[in-house]
Amino acid sequence: MKKVLLFGVLNFICWFLLFQFSRIVFLTFTNGFHEITSSEILNSFRFGIRLDLSMSAYITFLLTFTSVFAAAFSVKTSKLIFKTLYFLIAIITAIAIGADARLYNYWGAKLDMKAMQYLAFPREAAASLQVKDLLLFALIFILFFGSTWLLWRFVLKKTALPKTDFTSGITALLICGILIIPIRGGLDVSTLNLSSAYHSRNQYANHVSVNTVWNAVFSILNRSKTRINTDGISFPEAMMILKKHASKQNLFPFDLPDSTNVVVIVLESYSARLISQLNGRDDVAPRMQEYIKQGWLFDNFYSNGDRSHQGLTALFTGFPGNAETEILKHPDKLLRLPNLMQDFTDAGYHTSMTYGGNLEFANIQSIFSVANRCSIYDKSYFSKFDDLKKGKWGVHDEHTFDHLLKICTQQPEPFLNGIFSLSNHEPFDIPEINKTFDDPLNKLFKAAWYTDSCIGAFLDAFSKTERWKHTLVVITADHAIPQPGDLPIYHPDKFHIPLILLGGAIKQPQVFHQFASHVDIPATLSKWVLKERENKWMFSRSLFDTPRDESYFFYNLGSGIICRDGCVVYDYIADKDLYRKAEGNDLKLMDELEVRNQNFTKAISVYFKEL
Repeated sequence: MKKVLLFGVLNFICWFLLFQFSRIVFLTFTNGFHEITSSEILNSFRFGIRLDLSMSAYITFLLTFTSVFAAAFSVKTSKLIFKTLYFLIAIITAIAIGADARLYNYWGAKLDMKAMQYLAFPREAAASLQVKDLLLFALIFILFFGSTWLLWRFVLKKTALPKTDFTSGITALLICGILIIPIRGGLDVSTLNLSSAYHSRNQYANHVSVNTVWNAVFSILNRSKTRINTDGISFPEAMMILKKHASKQNLFPFDLPDSTNVVVIVLESYSARLISQLNGRDDVAPRMQEYIKQGWLFDNFYSNGDRSHQGLTALFTGFPGNAETEILKHPDKLLRLPNLMQDFTDAGYHTSMTYGGNLEFANIQSIFSVANRCSIYDKSYFSKFDDLKKGKWGVHDEHTFDHLLKICTQQPEPFLNGIFSLSNHEPFDIPEINKTFDDPLNKLFKAAWYTDSCIGAFLDAFSKTERWKHTLVVITADHAIPQPGDLPIYHPDKFHIPLILLGGAIKQPQVFHQFASHVDIPATLSKWVLKERENKWMFSRSLFDTPRDESYFFYNLGSGIICRDGCVVYDYIADKDLYRKAEGNDLKLMDELEVRNQNFTKAISVYFKEL
């Protein structure tokens, strides 16, 4: 039993140290081609630790679990199995690290599934390589593989398992169970992903952080077989389709003063069906309903997707949710998109994002971490305070809105501060409140009411300050959910969410009826607040532009288009429209909407592949 335990611990530590060595190797053979500061190098080691721990745990898990399997064989065979598996892993790892260190300077990207696809064309892949590249690859391979051999020869071999008895087998299984924790990245609801290593706008610094082997394995396990057929649409044709949807005007009701502050409030899972002015219930969101009377309401605003990462990505980068591929799973592509936080930072604004949970969930943190000097306050920040009320997902909204109020009233101006609420999410484990609903959805409505009360308290306090007079407050949701109404996944009402503009910048209450979605917010803010004239938001237009009066929304392998005269939702698994509706049951209009919807979705897929 002790030998099993010692093997697991030593193996884990040795591989972790090897991955630190591999990072040094990567820096040594690539640093001459890229700029990186000493502090960024230190942060690269710091932020890469979790991926290193995860990959070390993966390898240790494989080797330890093998001990259970090897028990069925003789001592000699057991040793052979162990040694073969160990050195197979060592060879694959050495090849990956060597290839990554040499090819990075050509591709500017870490070794992943896309890069490995080039190996199907070895001649073309090797065409740009020089003899020195092959020699350096061989050197790196020898260095790393030699290190693994030395560790085996002088450390691990002495504890390798010759024969596993019942007690040792149970110990090995327990070790495997414990290793799941570092493999997942902890005990949190969310699992480990690439964004945990991203910490800088300098992509090279981020790539130094990323564990090469973990990244390669992750990309293989998450490869998706495309189900959206884009045959027949070339990249130039896709660009023509997409440019039709880009803003060609800069229409705004009035000019905002220079250096107007901005607060963006994103509500978790908040449907239009919870707000009376949007034909919803009148008893769930009384505070927002009160403030709507003082601001601007967009009553045909739709979420871009049905997941948080889709809504937040669209809201802060202008890139629409995709029916098939998640942009946040591809940080390299994300960095090629415009970023609202970065725009405001570059304009001299202080920027921040607050969330009571773990922003690494679904790689969401990467939206904000790649923006230079954007302060991030999430679970890791709030964990320092023991007296805060917490739920399964993290710190509750009353505390995060208190924090938002603090930074909005104390930090230097101008600022763009964002907040993503948390409490209105299953399992709706909110703090005790003196409010109940005589309804089967009592827990949902109570959570929504609680979040609404937190928003109300924030707005009450902030509106009494001098800064309120020159601040624009944007309130929307990341997405909605099927309840209330038990709507099917594709129903357009499931994507209907609020958009409210408040603050001293808004003088007269008004309701706007044009159709819009998350993607239209970044163009609106950058052009209206920052007075930008560059039209870099390909998918985004001003909320006040009128030529394109339609919205698109997406769910997994499905997309929809909605406008004043109709709505069509197409499902790519079912290969048919799941929802068709038009004024006067106009079949021609529904067919036209179907074509526009599919063309737009396919064009995004083509654009994404080339991004």
